[in-house]
Amino acid sequence: MGYSRIALLIFIFIAGNTQFILDSLVNSLGILSTEFVRMTLWTDPVARSGYPQDWTVFYFVYWLVFGPFTGLFVAKISKGRTVREIIINMLITGTAGLFLFFGIVTAFQQGLRMDGILDVPAMLANGQSEMIATATINALSFSKVAMVLYLVVIILFLATTLDATSFTLSSTITRVLKNGEEPNKKLKFVWCLLLVAIPIAIAYAGTDINTIKAIVLATGLPLIIILFIIYHGFLREMVRDFGSKSKEEIIKMGKPEE
Repeated sequence: MGYSRIALLIFIFIAGNTQFILDSLVNSLGILSTEFVRMTLWTDPVARSGYPQDWTVFYFVYWLVFGPFTGLFVAKISKGRTVREIIINMLITGTAGLFLFFGIVTAFQQGLRMDGILDVPAMLANGQSEMIATATINALSFSKVAMVLYLVVIILFLATTLDATSFTLSSTITRVLKNGEEPNKKLKFVWCLLLVAIPIAIAYAGTDINTIKAIVLATGLPLIIILFIIYHGFLREMVRDFGSKSKEEIIKMGKPEE
């Protein structure tokens, strides 16, 4: 999936207004470097635009909700790597991937808005959020090629997301799961059906982006408390199991028996 996503981003970067996208990336990197703390803690108490509450807090809760799913799945596919390697890799590649994806796509959309071709904020305000992706792709040169790449990315993304989420949910509710054992395939299949049915129902009901965000916040905020309990228990178990052991002993424990 990573290669197809990179190919799509390169295509947008080349087929779009390359100079404007590049300038926007560099400019955004400068603003992020100097204004990160201010933007993170910005609540807009004077103008009260609602932007920090509607988007910054929303994405904060959104990623917190995905934390357990991502952590368990990454641990599953990272056998043989150290905790340090996993953390560094997730911090570097995850941050770089998000920066490039949002940077390139958003800069391209901003350029379209400035040229009077496509107004994404207006589409969001008019409840046309489900049409933004296809409208953006169709605004590219050689849009049919871009659409094929986009469909490949979407299919692979959905497949890996469903696999990761169904694995995590099935593993969580399975009472006894031995080391290296996969959860029941029928149980994973049921979770996949539920995970597919929910967005279809939301789309069929014509739910707008604000309702979706409200659902995420309502279901995600209570999980923050649970997550802190999980993290506290994890750290406590790590200290109990490895706190009195040396680095060499821990490494020896992690090596498979011959």
